[in-house]
Amino acid sequence: MYDGLPNTIASSKLINKELLKEKIYEGPIHLQTTDHIITLEGIITYSQKPRPKILFKGRIVVDGKLDFSKLNSWQATTDNGLNGSVLITSFEFNSKGEKQIGGEFTYEICQQDFQPKEKICFSVLNFVNNRGQMVRYGDRVYAGRISIQHNGYKIIIDKIPDSKKVFDQLKRNGRFSITHVGQIYRNDNNDIDFKEVEELLDKIMWTLSFAAGHQVGIGHIFNKTAEGIHITHYRLPLIAEWKQHSTWFPSNTLGSLESVIEGFLNLMEDNFWNSQIPILLSGYFDSFGPSYIENKIIVLQATLETLSWSYLVEETKKVTPGKFKASRASTKIRRILNEFNIEATLTGNPTLEKLIDQYEDGPHLFTKVRNDIAHPKKKLVSLDTDTLYYIWRMGVRYFELIMLGLAQYKGVYRDSLLAPNFEGKMIREVPWVQPKS
Repeated sequence: MYDGLPNTIASSKLINKELLKEKIYEGPIHLQTTDHIITLEGIITYSQKPRPKILFKGRIVVDGKLDFSKLNSWQATTDNGLNGSVLITSFEFNSKGEKQIGGEFTYEICQQDFQPKEKICFSVLNFVNNRGQMVRYGDRVYAGRISIQHNGYKIIIDKIPDSKKVFDQLKRNGRFSITHVGQIYRNDNNDIDFKEVEELLDKIMWTLSFAAGHQVGIGHIFNKTAEGIHITHYRLPLIAEWKQHSTWFPSNTLGSLESVIEGFLNLMEDNFWNSQIPILLSGYFDSFGPSYIENKIIVLQATLETLSWSYLVEETKKVTPGKFKASRASTKIRRILNEFNIEATLTGNPTLEKLIDQYEDGPHLFTKVRNDIAHPKKKLVSLDTDTLYYIWRMGVRYFELIMLGLAQYKGVYRDSLLAPNFEGKMIREVPWVQPKS
C-alpha cells in the first residue's frame, strides 16, 4: 500500500545526534574589534533550552587590550572558518589564575565563504502540527510533507517523525523546538545561488509564521554528504516561545499550506510587498501576544489601516492619498473588505448579533470600540470580556482573509469567529471564489 513513498528527511537521529549536538567547536577562538585582537583557547556550544543560544568560553592565550567600552563590537572567528558577532558577558580568573572570557553570539555562527552547489538543508523552529503528504520513517508512515516549486527551486519541508511527543511538550511548556526539517535544491540542474536561497527561505518562514500566528524561524543550515552532516550555520532567529493559536490555517486540510506559500512567494516578488508583509505580520503577531484584549484591538486596527493603505492607495491606486487620509477608519476597512467580497455584517456569531441594532456593520463596531478604548470616557458603558474577544476575533478574520486574498489563495480557511460546537463547521471556502450575490 505504501510502496514507493519517499523517506522523510527529518529523522530523529539527524535531529538528536547532529542538530542538537551541544559542542560546535573546540580550539582557538579569535575575538577582534577595530584595533584589538584576543585569542582564547575555548569552546563554542549550542543549546535550545530555555531558549536558542550559542555560547563561548575560554582562557586568554594571546592578551590584547581588553577594552570594556567596546564589549558590544567583537567579531569571533575560529581556525576552521566559523565566524559571528558576539557579546562578552563574563570576565574572570580560573583556579590557576588565568583570565577567562565568556559570552554569546548575537545572531548566528556560520562558515565563511559558504557556497553550496546542489542542495541546502535546514531546520525549522516552532511551526505547528500540520498534516501533509505521506512519507516513510523506518517501518512506519506518517502525513507531514510540504512540497513547493518556485522559480526553478524545489522545496521540501517534513514534519519530524516524533511530532506528537514534541508538540505535547510544546503545548505544556511553550519554549522552542525543532518541529520540521527542510531541503531546497534546483530542479533545472543549475547551481544554487545561496543569497537567492536565503531570500526564498525568509519568505517561506514569514508564510509559515502567518499560518502559525507567531514567528517561525530557521535554526540550522547544513549539508548532507557521503561523509556525513556538515552544519554551516547555527542561527538564533527572532521568534517568540511556541504557543498554539487559533488562526485561519486548517491544519488537517491537504494542500492549503502549499497553496498559500506559493501565493505569498509570488506576492513577495514585488519589492513593495516584500518589505510590507513583515511589517504587517508583525502587527498580526502582536495581536496574539500576552496583552489585554483592548490593546490587541488597538494594534490590530492600526495594522488593518496600514494594509488598507498598501492595497487601496499604493497597489491598486483606487483611492487617492488625500481621500484615504480624510476617510474614517471604518470606511477604509469596509472598502478593502469589499474588494475581496469579505462579509462585513455582524451575522453568524451570537455574541455579535446582539449588537446589530447599535452598529452599522463590523467595521463600524470594530473602529468604534477601538476609539472608545483609545479615548476613554468616564460615563462610557464597558463591553464584557466575551464581546471584546469576538470583536478582536472579527478584526483577526478581516486581516487574515485580506492577506489570503492578496496571495490569491483559493482554498479553504478556518473561521474561528463562528465558534461552533465542532471543528468541521469552521472550515469554509474563501469568499472571493464565490460569485457575488
